[in-house]
Amino acid sequence: MLVTVGITLYNKANQLEGLGSLVDLCQLRDNVEVLIVDDGSTDESVIQIKSLLRGIAQIIVHDCNQGVSAAKNTLLESAKGDYITFVDADDHIDGEMLDKVINELEVGDEVLYDLLLTRYRVISSNGLDITSPTDCKMGSTSKISRLDMLENYLLRPNKDTHLVRCFAKFFRLKFLRNNRCLFNTGLNNFEDVDFVAKVMGFAEQVWMSDIYFYSHHAKSLGTSETCNNSRSLVSHTGYIEAAESVLRTRNKFINDLKLNSLYSDDELRSQIIGAYSCITVVQGCARVHHLGALLNYGREVENLMSLPEVKDAMKNYDYCKAGGSQLLTFLMK
Repeated sequence: MLVTVGITLYNKANQLEGLGSLVDLCQLRDNVEVLIVDDGSTDESVIQIKSLLRGIAQIIVHDCNQGVSAAKNTLLESAKGDYITFVDADDHIDGEMLDKVINELEVGDEVLYDLLLTRYRVISSNGLDITSPTDCKMGSTSKISRLDMLENYLLRPNKDTHLVRCFAKFFRLKFLRNNRCLFNTGLNNFEDVDFVAKVMGFAEQVWMSDIYFYSHHAKSLGTSETCNNSRSLVSHTGYIEAAESVLRTRNKFINDLKLNSLYSDDELRSQIIGAYSCITVVQGCARVHHLGALLNYGREVENLMSLPEVKDAMKNYDYCKAGGSQLLTFLMK
């Protein structure tokens, strides 16, 4: 069995140290392929990664910046593995723990996982290890309810985070290709939510492993791709389209299995859009350093709140269910 470790880069020259662990990982293993797509970086990302990884990775370079979704689609098209796992360029993975995951994938040949989720560690900006957020029941490896997972995410997206990112997951490539699962190139934030929701819609074997093989370095406020201070608040609303993708998959399960749900579409839509609108406003506060910036930021918040989807969502958003802030919700409403 071959596992592809897929990495996308864009102007990450100063954030690549964690990938040095891939050298030992690949030199000691013949069942791991490292595939990197540089999405038209204008810094020295490609030079740095070639020096760091010393020829153990295949590197594909886009002539110009096409966006993170296009870069991830290039990974999916070019990967040779049986499974692919996505790694952020500034995160790192544990080789020994990866071996254990690969062993589970091999042992699971009779099951043939379409998607295997693993647990992950979150490392704060000051180096502290934060407990992985999850509400999934842990066993050695256990099958999970896709419907429960989707509804839990819609109800409280800032608490149930397994749909937010593609890292710490193993996707069976033949399954993805057979079902034409690709990233939405119209989204440059929340593209992972949209993608994982699509995968869930087709996957029959979704399992959870309790192995920690991945460490994610949390970004400072305003520096993540999800909420970057160089862009307006309105430009970060990929969660609106991604929410519809999650809802479509959830409704497919309900209709196919003739199930009843405790929640209406409008209620779930209000929860996810309301929660992410609040999160976006909080993270964007990092750009406010003086009175003039505060006034400009106030106008940005007004623009965000004037979007019909956000305005409708905030009318019915229940901060208690989402684990959100009462004061912030009051101010935004």
